[in-house]
Amino acid sequence: MQETLEEQIPPVLHSMRLLDGEDPLTRQPEDARHWVLVYEQLFHLKSELLARTRARIGTMLPAAQKELKQTDLALMLRDSERLYERLQFWQVRAELLGPSQQA
Repeated sequence: MQETLEEQIPPVLHSMRLLDGEDPLTRQPEDARHWVLVYEQLFHLKSELLARTRARIGTMLPAAQKELKQTDLALMLRDSERLYERLQFWQVRAELLGPSQQA
């Protein structure tokens, strides 16, 4: 018996924060590809910010380094992971939905 598209969505992804207009149950290939692009942009920007933050930490005073590592960097890493998971979800969803119906 073949699973429906809804059954192929891991339960953990149902509870993730969605962006305005994001519908994980969409059956439209164009919607899925749109969200792939959105999450690619967000993930790449967050990755750039993380790289710049990591590069600057070493130039800061120890108290500032500690604060960045314990709070800001940890939050940025978690958010980056969330964005990557959403990107992976939409990449799989786009593949499952197949090519666009538009020519």
